[in-house]
Amino acid sequence: MRRLLLTVSFVVLSGWTSLMWAAGGWYLMTPPLKDSPGSNVGIVDFKAPFRHWRTEGSYDAANDCRDAKARLMRQAQQTLTGTITLEGPPDYTEATKRNAREWVAIANAAVCVSTDDPRLGQ
Repeated sequence: MRRLLLTVSFVVLSGWTSLMWAAGGWYLMTPPLKDSPGSNVGIVDFKAPFRHWRTEGSYDAANDCRDAKARLMRQAQQTLTGTITLEGPPDYTEATKRNAREWVAIANAAVCVSTDDPRLGQ
């Protein structure tokens, strides 16, 4: 009887875990940059298929993913703010500022995507 109870418990718990995973998991994803003709600054490629996007993290709940996006945006903005007063060789300074601006654009474009979103297979 005990063996039967353990087997039934395992099957029920295994099924519950599968249901929990199917019901929700979230990826924080950021789009790639594409070249901008006539400029050395990349632009965010919103139309790129998700297979080209970068997964920044995975989360159990949508709220956790949204919180992570907010942190990513704050970090990017702080980095940009820190580069405004950056001193150094002009080429280095401009490249660093350009990278910071691109990071802010990428962070602002980040999206939380459900693990069962069909676009992930594209």
